[in-house]
Amino acid sequence: MHIEISPVVDTDLITLIHIQYHAYAAGSPISSVLNPKGLTPITVEASRTFMKGELDNNPSTYIMKATNTENGEILGWALWNRLMTKEEMTKETPIPVSPDNNKEAMIAMFTACGKKKDEIMGHEPHHVLWNLTIDPKSQGKGAGKALLAWGLQEADKAQLPVYLEASHAGEPLYKQFGFEEKGQNHIDLRPYGDNDYQTTHACMVKQPKK
Repeated sequence: MHIEISPVVDTDLITLIHIQYHAYAAGSPISSVLNPKGLTPITVEASRTFMKGELDNNPSTYIMKATNTENGEILGWALWNRLMTKEEMTKETPIPVSPDNNKEAMIAMFTACGKKKDEIMGHEPHHVLWNLTIDPKSQGKGAGKALLAWGLQEADKAQLPVYLEASHAGEPLYKQFGFEEKGQNHIDLRPYGDNDYQTTHACMVKQPKK
């Protein structure tokens, strides 16, 4: 299989949303907490609107896809930010929440992740990997590594560090690429509805190659 990394276009967005939903549903109970009604037309449209807004209006955002060139299938995708100025770092990012989502849980989770990043990275220029999602049926075929390698190459060109939060499952991949743990983010969504979800993410940083 040959994997190509390229920018996402508008017509890809619905596919990306379905990939992310099914990836989380297959590997983590957080999907049922954030999406108690499942993937509905309302939640899909909220996510599509958010992603299109980032593509159209946020020059610091890069959404990249990994495609199997043999059949054109999208295997996974990643969302990066290149944050160069204090204005970009302090800009409030909209949260893709809809009436069908658990609004309080989503706001709590996104806010906690943003605060932890600011605590570790401050206002120094850096890149952020906010999302790396691979279709469950395409995992283990190299798409995740290819997407990660693309972003790290861009950060190395700019001589900037990269920040991300890693789940327990994702941490080994990031360590393989040279990320080091700089802290932890404990996410507790138990106050937001009938659930017992809590987890700890590793906050990881990779310095650029000289």
